[in-house]
Amino acid sequence: MKSSQSTANAPVPVSLRAPDRLEGRHLIGKVKEPHGLKGDLYVLLFAKTADWLESQPRSLFLCAPEGLRSTLRWLELEVQELKPHKEGLILRSHQVQGRDQSEALKGHFVYLPEDLLVAPSGERPFLSELLHIRVKVEGHPGEGLVEGFSSNGAQDLLQIRWSDGGLLEVPFVEAYVGKMDLEDRELLLTLPPGFFELFESQPQPVKAR
Repeated sequence: MKSSQSTANAPVPVSLRAPDRLEGRHLIGKVKEPHGLKGDLYVLLFAKTADWLESQPRSLFLCAPEGLRSTLRWLELEVQELKPHKEGLILRSHQVQGRDQSEALKGHFVYLPEDLLVAPSGERPFLSELLHIRVKVEGHPGEGLVEGFSSNGAQDLLQIRWSDGGLLEVPFVEAYVGKMDLEDRELLLTLPPGFFELFESQPQPVKAR
């Protein structure tokens, strides 16, 4: 395994909650566990999707969180194979050989070159571009934050944590998007009558005192 040259002389401080972006890289997940005996890694994706996979990244960057023993802070792994698996990916790299080496990477945060996460102008954005974007619903008070994604089989769903603690799931379709500003990180939704009221009528989590 080789260290990323750009950070070799200046280790990047990383907290137990890793920054979303670091030096042109975007946080996509973490190594959950080894997969098999040959050194493959199961990478759990925080967005639970990899719509950027067709970009075929040549490398992924791994970073050890504070508190984990590691001889290197940054690792650049050349991608030999990436394939979907459960809520993430199986990563194979010739630089990781055997179960012992893959075990040593358990818990490492995984970053992707940020330029692979930006859809071409005028095209539908990658879901990963919407993670942690601020959300408002036209005609309703409060706001939320996209904290993840799911699917109903036919459509991608935005999982929005609302200001009252409830989780709102909204199909990511053009008809529901009133305005989207990726630069200012704000999404305005225009939902059909009754959609938001149905969400409000559901039991919400009890807030701790």
